[in-house]
Amino acid sequence: MQPNFVGRWQQIGGLYDQRFEAETVRGMNMFRVALDNGARVCFGSDGMPYSPLYGIWSATNHHNERVRLTVEEALRCYTMESAYSVFQEHTLGSLNVGKRADFVVLSENILDVPT
Repeated sequence: MQPNFVGRWQQIGGLYDQRFEAETVRGMNMFRVALDNGARVCFGSDGMPYSPLYGIWSATNHHNERVRLTVEEALRCYTMESAYSVFQEHTLGSLNVGKRADFVVLSENILDVPT
C-alpha cells in the first residue's frame, strides 16, 4: 500500500474527492481495516514523494480517523512488513544481530513527535 496517496490526494477536497464518487473514496486506503482483519500490510512510496516519513504522517493522519494507524504500526509497515513482503524478513526489516542494517538518523524520535 502507498500511504503517500492519502497525504497527497485523499485529504478532504483533494484529487480523490474531485475525481471519484464519495462511496469509492470512503473505501480507499483502509489501513486499519486491513490490519484489524489480519493482513500483513507493507508500505512503499510509488514515487510520490519518496519519503517514508511523509507516508507515516499520511497513515497516522488519514482524514477518516477510524482507519488511521499509530506511528508504531506505520513504522512496522515500512520496515518489518516490507521485508516480509519480499521474503527477506530473516535478513532485513529490523535492527538485529546478523541482519543487514539500512537506517537513517533523525533529529527527533518519531515515536515522540505529535501526529
